[in-house]
Amino acid sequence: MIGIIVAFLLRSHAGLLIALVIRFTTDLMDIANVLSLGDKGGQAAIPFVVILLVAPAITGSIYLLKCIKR
Repeated sequence: MIGIIVAFLLRSHAGLLIALVIRFTTDLMDIANVLSLGDKGGQAAIPFVVILLVAPAITGSIYLLKCIKR
């Protein structure tokens, strides 16, 4: 989270993209851990994690890639 804030304040598209990719990767690892543990309560939260955490990271990464390519 701190990396995203610093990259945003410095207006660094590449830094923000790296922070979002790292966040996306850790979110996917969290989902895999919940699935491997077989926790029913955690598995019920996976759609919310995808909607609230993974989808914005993917959308932001696509937008930043377009900004960097300009």
